Amino acid sequence: MPTRADILDKYRFRIAQGSRTKLRKVELETLIDTFVDALATVNTPDKIRDLCQTEIALLEEGYAKITLASGYIPKYRAAIEEAIAQDRLPLTPENSHTYVHHQRVTRIQETRDEHWALTYFKYSPEEYEQLDKRQAQVNRKRLLNLKTVPLDRYLAKIDDLLHSQDKFAARHMAIAIAGGMSRRIGEVVARGKFTLTEHPYLRHFMGQQNHERDGYDIPPHSRRGAA
Repeated sequence: MPTRADILDKYRFRIAQGSRTKLRKVELETLIDTFVDALATVNTPDKIRDLCQTEIALLEEGYAKITLASGYIPKYRAAIEEAIAQDRLPLTPENSHTYVHHQRVTRIQETRDEHWALTYFKYSPEEYEQLDKRQAQVNRKRLLNLKTVPLDRYLAKIDDLLHSQDKFAARHMAIAIAGGMSRRIGEVVARGKFTLTEHPYLRHFMGQQNHERDGYDIPPHSRRGAA
């Protein structure tokens, strides 16, 4: 199994080569796992902060802040929380603190005990607010520059992908489902769930990234529904 040093060598090589993929899934998982191991060896706020800032700086070598904020930092934080829950990273008076949490959206306040890593492994509220504004501008620009999609050709391609039999068939299936049901590829692959309903042309979807509601029914095109 590749070591952390091996993975970082490949990571930096891909960055230098301009590769689109900087870290593979298993490589990221190894980096996260070894980071949690390192956290277990430090017990002061300053050392934990330095470890977190160094890891975030490492990720920033290859990824934009907006990408880290929405995808990579949450993965690290989830791993830290899991390690705490499993007592792999037990809370102690040295590595944790009590604070009043202000929920960023609802402004609800509550008292929490938190490992210092969860305090430091994130961007500041001001940075998150700036990233939110930047993403809103990107989304608005996209809405103002919509491209016409040749629908028949689009649906025909979805059918082709759904019936793929080559070595990438599973990936093609995920792409087709995402395209046919208008869901994000990450939702389809990692967290989304489609179930049948009593209606012959409706599918129930759960697992969307934006939680306006728990789930909803999607009416697929007849060709997609048949596939």
